[in-house]
Amino acid sequence: MSDTTLSGLEPETGVYRELDGNGLYIKVKPSGAKSWELRYKKPDGKWSWVGLGGYPNVSASLARRKASELRADAADGKSPVCSGQLFPDSFLASFSLITGVKPPLWQ
Repeated sequence: MSDTTLSGLEPETGVYRELDGNGLYIKVKPSGAKSWELRYKKPDGKWSWVGLGGYPNVSASLARRKASELRADAADGKSPVCSGQLFPDSFLASFSLITGVKPPLWQ
């Protein structure tokens, strides 16, 4: 899906998903918020969803790249949910991810 297509998705009365490809969907909420989700098959054979982040903060190309990595993990029998934090949501998490240094625990 192009940015033009993504930005043109209008909210409806209920939540809906549009397929981007290879199990990657964009979910549109009634509020107009959009987020990326990957549908994958767990090792037990059941289907599940994992969120990849909100659009436009997570671009289509980044969501596709991350979905590809997570599909590879799922094919190896790993759970994409247990692969760690997909997109850090704080400065300390980002710092730790980039540098490999864990921040001190704040109390």
